[in-house]
Amino acid sequence: MSALTPRNPSSAARIGELLLLDLTMKLKRALAFRLNFAVNLAISLFYSLLFSLFQFCVYTGIHGYPGWSAGQMLLFQAVLLLWTGSIDFLFGGVREFIDLEVTYGNLDRLFVWPTHVLVSLLSRGTNVHAASTVLAGSLGTAVMLTRLGVQLTWHKLLVFGLFFAAGLVFYVALLIAYSACTLFMVKMERLREVFDRVLFFASFPADLYAGASKTALIVGFPLALWVYLPVQALLGRCERFALLSVLSSALSFVAALAFWQRQEARHVSAGG
Repeated sequence: MSALTPRNPSSAARIGELLLLDLTMKLKRALAFRLNFAVNLAISLFYSLLFSLFQFCVYTGIHGYPGWSAGQMLLFQAVLLLWTGSIDFLFGGVREFIDLEVTYGNLDRLFVWPTHVLVSLLSRGTNVHAASTVLAGSLGTAVMLTRLGVQLTWHKLLVFGLFFAAGLVFYVALLIAYSACTLFMVKMERLREVFDRVLFFASFPADLYAGASKTALIVGFPLALWVYLPVQALLGRCERFALLSVLSSALSFVAALAFWQRQEARHVSAGG
């Protein structure tokens, strides 16, 4: 295909290209100061491990969670590391980027770029320092699966990948909704706090929430897609209605896009 062939600037392939370009540029910039890069990797990993340690201390302090052994909780913490590292690696700086654009009145320039505004926003928030957390989560997951004697099958891996990908889609939907809110909000501090408080619920097994609350976390507002359901898929004990969370994630993404389009149409440029 010719290099001059026009491409859809909002296509999935284009988003991937921009993500890779942003990662490459940030990695080259970081490697210019190797010691600083290594220290930042260590600090990023330390904070991630500190939160996982806190979670496990809570588990031991209350003498365990129903239906979860100590080994299974360590697997949960490993997948939690993998998840938090992945979203930080791909989208860790998105909220900070859009906050700065709005604060300094630079958001309007994104509307005249060749790529769609959302594509520009979502592809400018990569964080190369989160690579250590992704690696630690991957190794921890592999080690705990071995220690637990879990027999991995193609079916388990497929369901795990499906839930993990659907979780990423749901997270992107929340980022789109957040970005849409910044189009009509002046101060984003409280919005960031609400966003972080909501995400905190995903760091515990959904089994802690009884009845309708658990169903809501799996189907209604599928935070369970991020850690709980992928772990359940690896352990081979998913709920019968768990696949509905994938549909809920897709619907959330469509709703977030509609909300963005509505706010974008009502947006008034700072230039008049």
